[in-house]
Amino acid sequence: MTPISSNRPVYRHPREPLSLHRERQPSSIVSANLNRVIAIIIAAAATVLPIAGCTAADEPETEKAPFAVAAAQQEQTVRDQAGGDGGDGDNQSALSVQLRTFDELVDALREHYVFSDHHAVPWDDLESRYRTRVLGLLRSSEFPDVVRDMMDELPRDAAVWQSRDERIDRQSTDGRNYEGIGAYVAFRAEPQPRVILLSVMPGSPAERAGLRDHDALLAVDGIPVSVDEGEEVVNRIRGPAGSVVNLTVRTPNAEPRNVAVTRGSVQLTEGANRVRYALLPETNVAYILLPRQSTSTLGAEVAQALTVMGGEVALRGVILDLRIAALGNNWPLDEMLGMFGNGTLGEMYSVAETIPLVIAGQDVAGSQTLPLALLVGRDTEGLPEIFAGALQSVGRAVLFGARTGGYIEASQLVPLPDGSRVMISSTSYRTATGLDVGLAGLEPNLSVSFDWDAVTEQVDPVRSASQAALVGAGG
Repeated sequence: MTPISSNRPVYRHPREPLSLHRERQPSSIVSANLNRVIAIIIAAAATVLPIAGCTAADEPETEKAPFAVAAAQQEQTVRDQAGGDGGDGDNQSALSVQLRTFDELVDALREHYVFSDHHAVPWDDLESRYRTRVLGLLRSSEFPDVVRDMMDELPRDAAVWQSRDERIDRQSTDGRNYEGIGAYVAFRAEPQPRVILLSVMPGSPAERAGLRDHDALLAVDGIPVSVDEGEEVVNRIRGPAGSVVNLTVRTPNAEPRNVAVTRGSVQLTEGANRVRYALLPETNVAYILLPRQSTSTLGAEVAQALTVMGGEVALRGVILDLRIAALGNNWPLDEMLGMFGNGTLGEMYSVAETIPLVIAGQDVAGSQTLPLALLVGRDTEGLPEIFAGALQSVGRAVLFGARTGGYIEASQLVPLPDGSRVMISSTSYRTATGLDVGLAGLEPNLSVSFDWDAVTEQVDPVRSASQAALVGAGG
């Protein structure tokens, strides 16, 4: 195959946008390194939102089965102690169960919250004030409001609590089939409130209506996206199959236009989340765009991309684009670090223990020695963010783009006596230089502040800056 000489990269998997659908609750990503299991929470404030009603796609399968057993036992306890369905039965018994639930919730937070000391959380004061409120409840139905008020006082993303009804609703929803327009989005408040299409699923209603990655939604059914509404705007974009939503859409470097999208049934499959790659024109730099949702073959796809491009030309460098990479139950952290790094690359830690992140490097088509640039931004989250921090801290990679948010904490799932549950940020990551990514995020070596809706496949200043740097480094 002859080298590409046009002004834009030609993707080997054209029109295969990257996708993931999730709700505001955090979800977990599981990666194994020897005997280590890391469950990475994608925090509720990360503003990566579903617009098709999916709710449980990101929840690890390893947690569902045991939790279902525990939940069944909890349901029986609630029925036995609170009277029937826990609604209008013995209110005093229900309040007793809720008091035990509150006590176990606070104990779990004290035991597992990884940044408790850093934020100097006043546990005694919180417990005293809110336990008094629980003791003073006249109706068991008021209990969820008390818990939510307490959770609101905790540091950002310390934990997410789900009531019994919320937990049942989440677990009973099929996260792979839903109705909507079929795209993954991120809310932005500045400079203009909008919803950015990070990824449009191939064959989805959104794609059929002409929507593409990098588009921004400015209004829904004539009502502008607002700061006050925030990410809740997704509730106006969702809807049943066959219904129509009218969107005001702005494509980069174009005037806004109105697009009517007929919502439909969408099925989430691995085929929608493929690695896309290209040789950048006239530079012999390999560009690899990682999908929003990882798949079981992501590591193999990256290796194949390097092998194919390295077999065509003598590569001068590699660009891994992580700007929308975040989610998936099986993001291959160890495999990816093994391709590009080697040795001790920081450490995972919790309240109870610290585990070094030790990697045995393996070269794939020059991956261990080729100059490496990583593109990051505010939508880079979870294991991809750890991957970037690990390689930056040892000087193996140079980061380009915008600061990341530090949404990498692992979650501890704790079932509670009343059938509710809490997911607590329990594990974080420190780089080889001691930077706690969960607290600080990552600062690029070269800041190039263009958001996802300010670039296109043809014109991308972030990619261009990294490409120029790699060409210069290669001589």
